[in-house]
Amino acid sequence: MARRGERGFTLIELLVVIAIIAILAAILFPVFAQAREKARATACLSNQRQVGLALQLYAQDYDEMLPPSPNEVTNFADPKAPANFLGALIPYTKNKGIFVCPSSTDAGSAYKGFGCNELNCSSLQGNAVVMGKPLAVVPNPAEIIYLDENHFRWNVAWLRPAQVNVKKPQYMYWHWNLGTGQGAGKVEQYNNVHSNGGNLVFLDGHAKYMQFIRLRSSNFGMVPDIGIEADSNKVYTPAF
Repeated sequence: MARRGERGFTLIELLVVIAIIAILAAILFPVFAQAREKARATACLSNQRQVGLALQLYAQDYDEMLPPSPNEVTNFADPKAPANFLGALIPYTKNKGIFVCPSSTDAGSAYKGFGCNELNCSSLQGNAVVMGKPLAVVPNPAEIIYLDENHFRWNVAWLRPAQVNVKKPQYMYWHWNLGTGQGAGKVEQYNNVHSNGGNLVFLDGHAKYMQFIRLRSSNFGMVPDIGIEADSNKVYTPAF
């Protein structure tokens, strides 16, 4: 009870204060979310740079050859797993945690059996066009992608684009606009983790952010040279 001479808050005043707090929260929460995502994107780019350095070290040790890899390897870090582009780099990274972007979503929520486990977790996918090839055959290593990011993190070392014909060098799935969301709301699943883009590692070892809409098939060393508007299922051949 208010003392004599003091006036308590009226109901209207309380409602005004609550409304102001709600407005401030609505303004500030998105700002905080953006700042958090920016920090995650920066941490992810730092991880990618470490992966790029590991790739350079691997190539130096193997006469400028890039890691060999089949299209997909489940439980890629298992000592008995087939050779793959992630497992080949583990001795150089000494840290498998850099294979995972904190902004990615565990695949087990959408793809049962493919989610991360204690030893195997990665949101990175390699470029099958370049795997197992000598760097000398690539005319522009600083412009060709070695790996990019998936919206999901998996226990699988995926290659995207993937080789889809074992008898011919034919490749598909360098982008995938049918992956996340539902129905007409589905959006790009690849290289779309940070503000409509993702972090990329190139064959010369450098890493940078790029919006997915700027990507082209030629960035993966394929012809014909087409942009992101291309059919996700279109077949390509290597440019080198």
